[in-house]
Amino acid sequence: MNPKELMIYTKTGCPYCLKLLEDLNSKSISFVEIDVSKDPEAKSFVKEILGADKVPVVVKQGKLESIGYEGKG
Repeated sequence: MNPKELMIYTKTGCPYCLKLLEDLNSKSISFVEIDVSKDPEAKSFVKEILGADKVPVVVKQGKLESIGYEGKG
């Protein structure tokens, strides 16, 4: 993974994650999706390093951009 990419941490079944991904796709914004429900290391990173207790989590150019989507998640 390139740290300069837009990284979106999601989990299976999350409606807020789906909405965010749809919005990014509709704006032709490229991103890398990482499903924390399928990747234990990513889940640990999001929780322990980023301090996020909900998804989606957006990391842009290696920096935490947001937790949740539209105030939810």
